[in-house]
Amino acid sequence: MPPRPTGTDGRDHSYREVIADRYKRMAEYKNSIEKLMFLHFTVLIVKIGWLYTADHLAGTGFPQPVLGMLVGEVALCVLYSVAKLGTVKESLPLLKLFNIVQSVLTATQVLSGWVYHQGTATEGVPTYQYAHAVAKALSARYPAYSIDTLGQYFKTLELFLDLTLVAFLVMGTFVSHKMIVEKMEMKKDKRNVKTDRKDAQKGGSDDDSEDADDAPQAVPLQEQEKPKIAKAAAGSKASAARRRHA
Repeated sequence: MPPRPTGTDGRDHSYREVIADRYKRMAEYKNSIEKLMFLHFTVLIVKIGWLYTADHLAGTGFPQPVLGMLVGEVALCVLYSVAKLGTVKESLPLLKLFNIVQSVLTATQVLSGWVYHQGTATEGVPTYQYAHAVAKALSARYPAYSIDTLGQYFKTLELFLDLTLVAFLVMGTFVSHKMIVEKMEMKKDKRNVKTDRKDAQKGGSDDDSEDADDAPQAVPLQEQEKPKIAKAAAGSKASAARRRHA
């Protein structure tokens, strides 16, 4: 008996089946989306806390775009849960809707940040009203700190929060888009496999019908041959009866 080939007796305790790369990528996309959602949601909460502080100390009011961002984040979390990303029951239409909401949130944050930091609404002169309001309120309570110094720190903080939030939103939108493309390719491949199977089954049935057509057909008896066959059959019956009597 020939020896067993090396590496096939299971002693290395390694799996012989390998997961396809596209399924590994889908899992990586799902993990990346979860991490980016957590990060930009955390940054958004910090920004809301900063704006709430400015409103509490100086009565600056709460900007409407940030409230819209918060509502959009809640909708994004709901869509993520309903779409069942990374599972067998993953929904492609909901995944596309998830990407659309992400894109809208990203555009809202970019536009609102651009207006605030570039001073678009104040003839090109940035006001940094929240940074100045908080710096003024804290300087009044703590005279040792300069308004200009505190204002510069708070401007840097606002810029950092806005840029970080935009970066996480852009990355999340890009990853979810790649996930959609990968999902559509998978569905396309599945349709192609089903089509190939149907064509193969159809081709097999056609081959069977062709084989049946090629099979030899029964030839009808001629009129002059019928008495001969009947006489031969009667003779065989008579000989069988004589053998029984014998």
